[in-house]
Amino acid sequence: MTQTLTAIEHACNVIRRDVEEEMRDLSLLFLVHEPGGFSRALQEKKDRLLACPAGDSIVGALSSSGSESYHGFAGLAFWTEKRLFSLLSKPKAAAVFVINAAFFQPEADPAAEVWHLTAQALRYIRSRGKSLSSPSKSPCFAPVPPEELGGVRGKMLADVFAAVMLELKGRKGEIKGLAKRRCLMTIQPSPLFPAEEFPYPLAFEALDLIWKETVSRSFAKDSLVRHALNIGEEIDETFDDMALSHWSAFAQAAQEMAWMGYDKSKVLSCAIFTSENPYVRSMAYLVAEILNLDPAAPGEGIEYNGFAEADVNERLHFKACERAFRRLSDARERDTPFQDFLQLEIQGQNERLLQGRVSGWCVPALQEAAGSSPGEAAIVFQNHIKAVAWGDLLDLARKIIERRRSGGAVHAPEAAGFCAEGAVLKGCLASI
Repeated sequence: MTQTLTAIEHACNVIRRDVEEEMRDLSLLFLVHEPGGFSRALQEKKDRLLACPAGDSIVGALSSSGSESYHGFAGLAFWTEKRLFSLLSKPKAAAVFVINAAFFQPEADPAAEVWHLTAQALRYIRSRGKSLSSPSKSPCFAPVPPEELGGVRGKMLADVFAAVMLELKGRKGEIKGLAKRRCLMTIQPSPLFPAEEFPYPLAFEALDLIWKETVSRSFAKDSLVRHALNIGEEIDETFDDMALSHWSAFAQAAQEMAWMGYDKSKVLSCAIFTSENPYVRSMAYLVAEILNLDPAAPGEGIEYNGFAEADVNERLHFKACERAFRRLSDARERDTPFQDFLQLEIQGQNERLLQGRVSGWCVPALQEAAGSSPGEAAIVFQNHIKAVAWGDLLDLARKIIERRRSGGAVHAPEAAGFCAEGAVLKGCLASI
């Protein structure tokens, strides 16, 4: 587990009290669980949920939702608080969150992540207007589909809210601190973190300016949440959808390279020095500036460049294949046991393939060349590496990386299963 349940639950309790003190008609309900422990956590906290006037609806909805792997703002519960006279009855609501500890990375801050989720709920409630009235007969629970939370833009603004709330609560430097964490999680392997959906670093400079203009002002204790939401609305007007799409393009390529084993300096240097997209280059410069990095030119050792054109990576792949063949040929000419060398080469290539590093993977071609005479080996090898298109190998790499990014392991059976999905790669099954 990347973060302890105790730390996450503590953050939830603090944030719940902060919000409920300011928004008297809204409650926050957090169901925190360890990976695979949703059903157990629901059972353990059932009484606490049932204490809410809409508890039956909440428990019923969560029990039937299949939320074992879900993480986020689940929906709103509604009820009417009865007063002495019905004319004084008041609508109440509770935002319900399911929090899976697996989504809290080692570099993540529990308070920032919980504030992020809370912001999604608060922004959704604000979009409904001032009313917290039930959409149907209360008490009831209304699930909120993720697509209604604003997508990539919504996540950026939720991060803005989280950073501002932490600053308002005395966490100085958190506006930049969160930007640094998001940058690092974008250019390093980060399981269960879709970096392309978290463009908060884009908003950092604008938010920093707004914060510096307002930091000298004092805010009433019962208006901090509203103030943070208002700052988010200012930031929202600053960026168009095109800027967010440029971030997504940068982050997708960066994550691809990170999961293939390239360190953060290599990722940024490839983006800055080789990308033909000026917007992607600007994103890389922004990340380098936030992290105080000064990437040099990529240099040697790059077999795949996520920021280069497809034909560039295809050439890099075939050059890596040719180097593998030369190693095979050299081994034949030496006194060392040839079969032992061949097996080590195949093992190494397959291990890299299981990481998504497919550039230079040519095991079928090496096997065929090894079974040919030295005079025919080169021709046999060239014919076989051309039989497996680079595009098909890259598709395989992306499936492997996608699985690893989602927290799954990839072994030979999983890779073979991905190969079986494509007509060309079916012929490679025996080589993995």
